[in-house]
Amino acid sequence: MTENPSPLGRFERILLATDGSEHSAGAIAIAGEMAKKCGAKLYIVSIALYSPGTNSLEPTLGIEAERLAMNNVEAARDRLGYGNCETRVLQNTDPARAIIEAAEKLRADVIVMGRRGRRGLVRWKLGHATERVVGMAPCPVLVAPRSARMWRNKILLATDGSRYSDTAAAIAGNIAALCALPLTAISSTLSSHSPERRQEAQEAIERVRQALSEKGIQVDSWLAEGRPEQTIIKAAEKAGADLIVMGSRGRRGLVRWKLGHATERVVGMAPCPVLVAPRSARMWRNKILLATDGSRYSDTAAAIAGNIAALCALPLTAISSTLSSHSPERRQEAQEAIERVRQALSEKGIQVDSWLAEGRPEQTIIKAAEKAGADLIVMGSHGRTGLDKVFMGSVSERVLNQTGCPVLIARS
Repeated sequence: MTENPSPLGRFERILLATDGSEHSAGAIAIAGEMAKKCGAKLYIVSIALYSPGTNSLEPTLGIEAERLAMNNVEAARDRLGYGNCETRVLQNTDPARAIIEAAEKLRADVIVMGRRGRRGLVRWKLGHATERVVGMAPCPVLVAPRSARMWRNKILLATDGSRYSDTAAAIAGNIAALCALPLTAISSTLSSHSPERRQEAQEAIERVRQALSEKGIQVDSWLAEGRPEQTIIKAAEKAGADLIVMGSRGRRGLVRWKLGHATERVVGMAPCPVLVAPRSARMWRNKILLATDGSRYSDTAAAIAGNIAALCALPLTAISSTLSSHSPERRQEAQEAIERVRQALSEKGIQVDSWLAEGRPEQTIIKAAEKAGADLIVMGSHGRTGLDKVFMGSVSERVLNQTGCPVLIARS
């Protein structure tokens, strides 16, 4: 597909992920009602878990996994009886990866999924696949408890003035307008917060209230004191809200790939659906930072970074990292790798400077981006050590979730 994603909160392409368990029931109901309300294209997907080693030894296991996944999507389709619907079975070793890749390929405007999967959970925490999808998806993710239904009463918007909250506010406003529903905006402070921090929270919530009121939305706002996840859930119950909208992370940023602490807990504990919004990124205008280590993934990243730099007429900084424990031979390899990149891009007329830094790769990359004033980082999905886990290399994963600018991850 070539079309662009729809405007925030206007859901024209909905991706429903189901595993056929009772935990998917609420997600199926809500996805169907959303699709009918918005006149959207609904994609229903289920994952046939694939293990190359196991499936080669026992082929019937793969066939059975595909049969079960097909039953899941067909049961959801038949239950909804919605005409503009397409079902797909996705083969993958990792459910979260499969769902995110499908969302990217289909240009989904929102992913709808259950809070937990077949394995269930005996604690408040999210299912592992759901948590990863919410934390890494390119679009908003709506997580539905199994008893959830489409919202008809009120929307609760949780905001803290961060960029993630700005995106959440735009989405919540559009949903409120589409569904003709009132909205309550809430922000939280702690007793330990300074008067300045409390004033910031008050100003943030007032900005949201004013902006949404100017769009004709009925808005009331609360400034609560207490732990964010507790105040958000209590406010939803008090307001009678049947949808919570919030950013995937808050003001503190992120020190890991996972969701922000408050978001994770709200999604895991809320009695109603929670729509989680990623931060909106802006187009780069200053400089591109290319991280390279000489691997084939880095070669792909270099080609992409060069094309973007040429297209946007932007300068580029190439960086490679070594550790103090590296041998002289390894340091020489890093130097040669970065020089090859610098020379190749310079021959294409791109303004390039290069740095060889010492330190942990994710730290040197983020610091270099800040120092260079870069507003786009381009890097390979994995490094010289290959694939150290299912989704992405640990360095690219940390950079992706710790930097303040967009990151373009290139696969080999």
